[in-house]
Formats: sequence, structure tokens, C-alpha cells
Amino acid sequence: MGDIFKAASVTLAAHCARDDSEGFLLDAFAAPTAIEHQVQGHPIGICRPPNLELDVTNSRLSRRGWVLQERFLSTRTLHFTPGRIYFETTSGVFSEDGPSSGLLQAASARRRMYHGSSRPTFFSPLASPELRATFGLGGIGDASLITEQSHVTPLEWLDLVEMYSHCGLTKEKDKLIAILGMARKIHSRTGSSWCAGIWSDRICEGLLWLPKNADLLAPSASRALSWSWASWDGGIQYPTNVKWSKLHPRCTFISLHNPHDTRRKEEVAWLNGPGYLRVRGRLISLHGLYLGEAVQLGPGPPRKGPITEESHDLPRAPLQHFVHARRICAGSMSQTAGWIAFDSRGPGRMFDRSLRISLLITT
Repeated sequence: MGDIFKAASVTLAAHCARDDSEGFLLDAFAAPTAIEHQVQGHPIGICRPPNLELDVTNSRLSRRGWVLQERFLSTRTLHFTPGRIYFETTSGVFSEDGPSSGLLQAASARRRMYHGSSRPTFFSPLASPELRATFGLGGIGDASLITEQSHVTPLEWLDLVEMYSHCGLTKEKDKLIAILGMARKIHSRTGSSWCAGIWSDRICEGLLWLPKNADLLAPSASRALSWSWASWDGGIQYPTNVKWSKLHPRCTFISLHNPHDTRRKEEVAWLNGPGYLRVRGRLISLHGLYLGEAVQLGPGPPRKGPITEESHDLPRAPLQHFVHARRICAGSMSQTAGWIAFDSRGPGRMFDRSLRISLLITT
């Protein structure tokens, strides 16, 4: 599917139709909504300028899971929106009013927000130049990105996963299938192992996902083991510093095994479902620690809570959005040692809870 959209001369995106049973040309060719205003006794119409984020990126169509890779892998897309048409290419965006230089500046500004605490959930491909270069879709001036990033999965993949987790799918079993085209493009460039939604060369960063705002929901059939974001339905988030290139990984990838290899002797490089992951890292003793009350963690000043005297080098994890967590306590005075965010607060999830304790966050 990925090759189809990448090789297409142009992709048509009908944002002004609710589904394939409706037409879209009448709404797209209609005059933009305008507000009438009197200037020296003469009526004039005032309408808002083109806004790609509002009309395209945040449309109902763009929130569908399959559409995400269709947009990111297409070299040219005509977006039909109510009252306006956009032409999106690998090097820029054009509307009926002309080149949208402001849109390019907005995309550039988004890249500078990597070290900030707030970013839009949905964004356009222009905001991910390194990822697009890895797909072989670099725009003007992106030749250096293709050379620099050809053997490493861009950290922009984490942004893409966050956005994808908020998209809807008609069939829940398509969670990994709907982004398979993009995954194969990255695998062919980097040679990294595909660990059910997480890349082996970004294993530390990829495992540090957290729920966003609310609990995650388990699908009716297993799609992956609980260490992968693909095993759950619902929005996720990554701490902002996980996306920084200066983050020092605390674990390394060893091997990947399919679920039928119970002795885990044969390694695989591609896992698109449940399986076994082996990593190397330093274990932290939780002796003497216990769970405290439920709290909400979110954006704000850094919080301190070293787990043990030997773990002062653990990275702090600034959050973009609030997350339900439990306080981890130490000693008879219930001193705060850290916080842990569970995938789900429902009953019968103790296996997931014990596993996710390795993703303890000290923000």
C-alpha cells in the first residue's frame, strides 16, 4: 500500500465529504464563508486566510488511521476542503490564494518546539522533514537529511506514533497494518528491527510511552504484548525529553523472537504482532518501596523523586499532558520516591502492572 501512494502522480483527499457515498466538488468549489463589512459606505467581504492545520490536518478525514500513511507517503496531494482547495507537495503547500509561505513558517516553528511543553496532536508532513527524508520523499534542501538519517530512525517517528494513537480505525486488528507501508520504508533504509510498532535502534525511547489523559482500552484480540503501544487503544504520549537527540539511552536492544519460538533461539527482524523482546539494562531494586495514593501528573516544574541512592542519574520525564499515576513511597514517613503510570487501572491487570514497573517515571 505504501508504494501505491508514493508512486501516485497525485492523491485526491476529499475532506468535505463524510464518507464515500457523498460528493465533494460542490462544497470544495463553493465560495469561502465571508463576513460583510461596510467601508466608507461600500460593502466588502472578509474571509479568513488559508489554514492547512484547520482545514486539512484536523479534519475528520485526517483522523482516520489509514489516511495517516496515505498523506505522509504521497508526493502530491490535492486536498478538497469546504470552500478551498490545497495542493500539498514534498516542498511546500499552495492554495487558491497562492503559495502558503505562512504554512511553511508554521511547520518550521513546530520543529523548534521539540524542547517545549506543548505541541499540537495532529500535524502535517511538512513538520517532519527527517521522517519524510527517510521515506525517500525529501523536499528542497533536504538532501543532507537523507544522508544523515539514512541509517537511523528519526525521533520524529515518536511524534507520528502519538498522532496515530488518536486516529480511529474501523477494525481494531488493523492497528499495526495501517502503518505498515511507512514501517517498511524505514526498515529498508535503516535495517532496524520492527518490534510491533517500536524500532530496535530507538528501543529505549520507544518503550517510554505513557497514557494520555485517560486510561487505555484493551482490544478484544491481542495485537502485541503490553510493552508496545500497539497493544492498547487510546491516545498515548512520550515525555518531551525522550524526543531529544541528547537523551542517553538506559537500555539496548538484544533480540526479537516470534511467539511460537518458546525457547527463543531463532531471532527475527520483523514482528507485527505478539512476540518476545530481549533488552539489556540496569535493574533498580524496589525493595522497601510501596504504592501510595493515586495522583495526576502533568506539565509543570521538574519533580524530584530518586528511587534509590544509586539511581540519581535517571532522566527526568517532563510531560506534555496529564496522566493518571500512583505515588511510590519509601519509609515509614511515606516519603515520595517516584511515580508510576499504569496502562490501565481496571481489575485483573496485575501482569501488566508488574511489567510496566520498569517504566517508572521520576519527573
